[in-house]
Amino acid sequence: MKKRQFIANNDQFCDIFDVETKTIYNWIEEGMPTVGKGQYNVPDCIEWRINYMIAKRLGPRLDPAQEVAKLNATKNEILKLELAEKSKELINTRSVLQMWSTILTNLRIKLLNIPKTYAQRWAGIENEYVAEDELEKLIRNSLEVLSEIKESEIKESEIKEDA
Repeated sequence: MKKRQFIANNDQFCDIFDVETKTIYNWIEEGMPTVGKGQYNVPDCIEWRINYMIAKRLGPRLDPAQEVAKLNATKNEILKLELAEKSKELINTRSVLQMWSTILTNLRIKLLNIPKTYAQRWAGIENEYVAEDELEKLIRNSLEVLSEIKESEIKESEIKEDA
């Protein structure tokens, strides 16, 4: 069945909708269809106006096909991220935080143990430069040991996270 056509000019259209010409131009800017300058297919404009008012009150109509496509795209993105995480291309934030927590805890323990461990050894040192040099070596050694993240520690943190 063909769509009905009833073409109206500006004046006729204003009379039909009981509006001023300015209102028509505003509706055109909002997306109302025209068939030419100052020419309107009244049934198309009525349909547009009804949809416009519904959208204005209820919000835009959702297109089920577009919404399904968005849902599928989101599901695919989630699957890609999960796959990347499983293949170790991505690291879970909790794993990183847990590793850093372990590193900082070990650093704290090592640095706090320096005075206890080396107090007797330094008791006989009279030269402050030698003591400073020894202390710097100890701190550098502690930091070096902590900077070497072992693969077994990483795997342990992942096992704890999965549990």
